Formats: sequence, C-alpha cells, structure tokens
Amino acid sequence: MGNRAAFMNLKKTLNIMKNYTKHIPPVPKEGRFYRTYDGSIVYIFEVNHDMGRASAVILQNGSDIIECGDKYDLTLDGYHDADDVTGECVLGLQELLDIRLPAGDVAIPE
Repeated sequence: MGNRAAFMNLKKTLNIMKNYTKHIPPVPKEGRFYRTYDGSIVYIFEVNHDMGRASAVILQNGSDIIECGDKYDLTLDGYHDADDVTGECVLGLQELLDIRLPAGDVAIPE
C-alpha cells in the first residue's frame, strides 16, 4: 500500500471512529452476532478467557478493508485485538444484534 492509500485508509478510519469516542463496546459472547463500528456483521465463534480474546468471522463487510469470511481476534472487552492503530480498529463491536441460531453446533470453515 502506498503512502497516499495508507493515509486515506487511516483518514477513513478516523472518520468512523470519531463517532464512537465515548462508546463502550458490548462484551463478546460466543454464538452471538454483532455489528461493528464500520457496519460489518460478525459472528463470535469462540471466547477464550484463558487467552483473553474472542474470535470472530465477518459475515457481511461494512468497508473495503476486510472481506466476508475473514477471521480476526477481539479483546474480551470488544475491541479489535491489535498492537498498532490500523484500519482494522473499526472492527470493534458496536452493538449486539438480536439474532439467535437454532440449538446445535455451528461449523466455522477453516
């Protein structure tokens, strides 16, 4: 990614995140659906308290920095788990969606 593209990506990220400066994300719960800061819809398929993280898969993307089917990690307080400030910070959890799956296991593709 060139300097201009990186700048535009971070500018877009800033514009999204400034709407949530006082927002506290919901705690990720295994088997639940969430909307992220950029409008993506994600499914939490694993919460690992020992590792201090949750894992999500993107079902509907809300921006051009991610694709459907991509997996990523979150902190247990609902923020994107990354050491650096990148465009992916818009994948923090914005709201819990009232969508429930029927009882049974959900297979997450490798």
